[in-house]
Amino acid sequence: MKIFNIIFFTIISFFSYSQCVSGDCENGFGKFKYDNESFYEGNWKNGLKYGRGLDFQIDSINRKYNTKAFTKKLGLFENNQLIEGKKEVFSGSFSSYFTITFKSFFGKIIKQSNLYEFPENGSEIIKKFNYDNKLFVISNKPINGFYNVIDPISADMGYIDQSSVILLDEIKDINRQLLNPSGISESLVRSQITILNNADRDLTIKIAGSTYKFNPNEKKSFDIEPGNYTIIAWHTGANPYRGNQIVESGQNYDTSFYIIYN
Repeated sequence: MKIFNIIFFTIISFFSYSQCVSGDCENGFGKFKYDNESFYEGNWKNGLKYGRGLDFQIDSINRKYNTKAFTKKLGLFENNQLIEGKKEVFSGSFSSYFTITFKSFFGKIIKQSNLYEFPENGSEIIKKFNYDNKLFVISNKPINGFYNVIDPISADMGYIDQSSVILLDEIKDINRQLLNPSGISESLVRSQITILNNADRDLTIKIAGSTYKFNPNEKKSFDIEPGNYTIIAWHTGANPYRGNQIVESGQNYDTSFYIIYN
């Protein structure tokens, strides 16, 4: 009985080191601590790092300098992967700094493929693509071997195996801020964004790791944290476009999206 108690206590102690110590680490904002002083604090979705956050991981011990090597990532995460932000790698004696960003492209399907809800083969299939279908590839950096893409015709967004797509022309950011300052925010840590879909087609906006859908002529508001974001916007049946937006602390923003017919 004594041996059993010791083993049982050891198992409980081992699992107690890695845990959510505050907030919601499933679908919300929370802090998760690991068993070696590593932690992630930020937004979560379905138990994955998703949204703005800080990921700090102890990599090893530099015995020569008696210091801890670490990797620190700060910015926007999707499916546990940093897609926009800053990365610092400290070897124990010096640091290297990296800026993480992504490019968007038009793409073409080269073999029959599925569009999945998540970047994994076992997730729900949204639709099937045939050879030569055109796509908007949101990011040229795959997640778990999948590209995040948009079908311009149906406006469906999901993930497709990167081996099924070839990248064509790069999509450049439009040469202006997409959102206009509209007043002072009531909070220094949250800004309200108000968007009017001034068109007769559905509109979808992807910003800060979240996706917002608008019916024709619908106005909607939502809150995000201040930061530097890439915005992807698309109407059903029209090519998406992307732009960069700086959301300043204490400032609200608004804009309207419309279609220009040629």
